[in-house]
Amino acid sequence: MSDDSFTESIKTSASPSDIISKIGDVSKWWAKDFQGASKNVGDSFVVKFSAGDTFTIKVSEIVPDQKVVWDVIDAYQGWVKEPREWVGTKIEWDITNENGISEIKFTHVGLVSRLECFGTCSKAWDYLMQKSFAALLNTGEGLPA
Repeated sequence: MSDDSFTESIKTSASPSDIISKIGDVSKWWAKDFQGASKNVGDSFVVKFSAGDTFTIKVSEIVPDQKVVWDVIDAYQGWVKEPREWVGTKIEWDITNENGISEIKFTHVGLVSRLECFGTCSKAWDYLMQKSFAALLNTGEGLPA
């Protein structure tokens, strides 16, 4: 996939193991309407939003204290011409820790600028990572949609 995939990073005092655990707490930071499981390799889940957007995700990789990878196996966004443009993309968290500060590099591999949803989806991921997921890590309370 193109190298202009959406990427950003956040820093926190949370431990790498806590970060990985909280990534799996999808209903606490991404979407309240959550079905399935999201903590172990092979788990799959569905998140739905009031506007009709629906995403089916499979946990494809977990490297303890270092990385989580999700595969988007189905998607529907009715507000774009190609409502399944997320299908085949990957969502990755790479975690490093130095001197008690963890850095989380979040990349939605395949969410690239040529996709119609790029602007809106980038803003949504920015909110989810910088506000909701960071809040979950730092206060125990995320801000899921």
